[in-house]
Amino acid sequence: MPVGVLLKIIEKEICRRLNEIAGQYGLTYAQMHVLHFICRKSGEVCQRDLERRFDLTHATVSGLIDRLESKGFIEVRADPADKRRRVLWSTEKAEDCEGDVHRTIHISDAQLLHGFTAEEQAQFRSFLERLLRNLGIENVTEKPNL
Repeated sequence: MPVGVLLKIIEKEICRRLNEIAGQYGLTYAQMHVLHFICRKSGEVCQRDLERRFDLTHATVSGLIDRLESKGFIEVRADPADKRRRVLWSTEKAEDCEGDVHRTIHISDAQLLHGFTAEEQAQFRSFLERLLRNLGIENVTEKPNL
C-alpha cells in the first residue's frame, strides 16, 4: 500500500477519535487544537497568528473564532494599540477544559506510539519530519502540534 494512503488512513482515524473526545466539550478536533493554542497564548494572539500557525485561510479562522466565541470559550477584544487587530482571550470555561484538552493530545500521542521504544519514537519522528521536508515544509517546528 502506498505510504500516502497509509498516512491518510492514520490521519482519518486520529481525527475520528479526537472529534469524539472533543465532542464531550462541544468542540471539534480543529476547534480543540486552536483553543489549546489560544489558552497558551491568551491575550497575545490574533486571528492572523492562527492563520499562520495552522496554515488556514482567513475565512476558516474567522469561522473557528466565531464558533469558539459563541460557545463561550474565547473573548475577542480590540487591541488598545491597534483597534483593527482582534486579540483573542481564553475564558474561564476554556481554562477549565484546557487541562483535559492538553491531556487528550498527549494521550493520543502515547496511544499512537505504544510499543515503540524511546529510540524508535525519536527515529519515527525524525522520519516524519523528513517526509515534511521532502514535501517542501522546511520549518517543521512552526507547524501545529496536530
